[in-house]
Amino acid sequence: MVSLSAVVITLNEENNIQNCLKSVEFVDEIVVIDSSSTDRTVELARKFTPNIHRVPWKGFAKAKNMGIDRASHDWILSIDADERVSPELKKSILEAINRSRLPAGFYCARRTWYLGRWIRTGGWYPDRTVRLFNRKYARFNEVAVHEKVIIRGDTEQLNGDLLHYSYPTINDHLRKISLYTDLSVDKWIGKDIRINPLTMTGRVLWEFFLKLVIKQSYRDGMPGFFLAGMHSVYIFLKYVKAYEKLHSGTAEPASEDC
Repeated sequence: MVSLSAVVITLNEENNIQNCLKSVEFVDEIVVIDSSSTDRTVELARKFTPNIHRVPWKGFAKAKNMGIDRASHDWILSIDADERVSPELKKSILEAINRSRLPAGFYCARRTWYLGRWIRTGGWYPDRTVRLFNRKYARFNEVAVHEKVIIRGDTEQLNGDLLHYSYPTINDHLRKISLYTDLSVDKWIGKDIRINPLTMTGRVLWEFFLKLVIKQSYRDGMPGFFLAGMHSVYIFLKYVKAYEKLHSGTAEPASEDC
């Protein structure tokens, strides 16, 4: 059996951190990278681990890679503060690391709780992502948002779900949309996007139709309908923020239609 370090990054996560860390108490070590929280996050995390490192905020991926570097063991379980390891996933992880031969990493399915129900459609599930891996062969790609593990080697699939409680309220969802569009707009501008009313309207309506009908968000009732709408809001805000940046003199025009 290999030894396992759980790595969690935090910034003002007092409402999430205890449930998150309780779900990973089965590991050999918990490492918390805290980016200057001003609430009770650090105080609550100390109930579970002394390995808390307070650092300036440098982005999601940089913080996660810093946690990987500061872990004592090569095998890493990366989990966000708003996530929980389900009992089924815990069992699967323990069975995996007890094997004599291991791949470079494992995928797991992520299941999101939204407005009172588990979301199963719209591309939100199974949302497979690498979260258990050997750091000798894996690293988070250092992008501004939607970072993921880049792994060199074979991978397998774990049973059980990683439970995601990302949006307790609609206001929380809107705040995250605003943050993620801020972080991604520079990269998006560089993709030669066209900003005009026709292309914006077409893209926003298409994304809503894609989520609601083709990816069947309607099957999750009103929460699924709202998620499809919020995805369209995300796309719309990226256009608006790209336009603002291009016309404020802080970015070079991406195309003649901008």
